[in-house]
Amino acid sequence: MNQPDKREFGIIYLSVVEMEKSIDKGKRQIAKWDQKIMAQERLLKADANLAAAYSRKARTHRLCKRGAMLEKFLQSPDQLTDDQVMALLQIAFGQKQTQDALLAELDHAKTVQDTPEQKPDRRNYTPSR
Repeated sequence: MNQPDKREFGIIYLSVVEMEKSIDKGKRQIAKWDQKIMAQERLLKADANLAAAYSRKARTHRLCKRGAMLEKFLQSPDQLTDDQVMALLQIAFGQKQTQDALLAELDHAKTVQDTPEQKPDRRNYTPSR
């Protein structure tokens, strides 16, 4: 059986070819956008990892600093065991006066945190000489 000459179908043949080209172009665009999406997802993951690292470093710094504060009040910290230090802390924080002071500090910290920071009015600011 003879195949029909492509010229016989003219417009129909061209439109099929054009559709296939258009489909290929669409597939390339989809692949391009998929790559961009994956790149953005990698950036988001890297940002999340960086934020977690900063959080860990801040916590480590806080623990070291507060541990140093505690050791400042212990007379011979290297001679005490962890259990002995915990017992001293339980005695100190078990007292009503200490609990009241702690609650007052927490209330103050919450008040300061909830208060919006006010910036000074710089319209009439003149530096001192």
